[in-house]
Amino acid sequence: MHQNSFFLGMLSEEGTPSSKRMVMFLLLAVFVICVFVNLFTGKKPDQVFLDQNFYLLTTAMGLVFGANVLNKIAEVKKVQSENNKAVGSPSPAPDNVVVDAQPNEVTKLVKP
Repeated sequence: MHQNSFFLGMLSEEGTPSSKRMVMFLLLAVFVICVFVNLFTGKKPDQVFLDQNFYLLTTAMGLVFGANVLNKIAEVKKVQSENNKAVGSPSPAPDNVVVDAQPNEVTKLVKP
């Protein structure tokens, strides 16, 4: 097995490099370096730089996580629609019926 496959897999998405992940990894490396420099040498980096780096890192992590969650949601919806087609999709409720779903019961209310 190739030694760099872990890092390439971490920074790529479906075989192609992901710019969001590259930026996130770079920001994370800068943030970790600043923290270790502060711990071991006592040199304090500029607070504005640390704040901006932290906000950018948080945003990049949110974008990467959000993209992965949206992909999973799309996969689940695709599987559900395929299952509904196989079983037969349920017919929609008529316009004059409101379905009120409670945790343990479903009641039908007829609109006047």
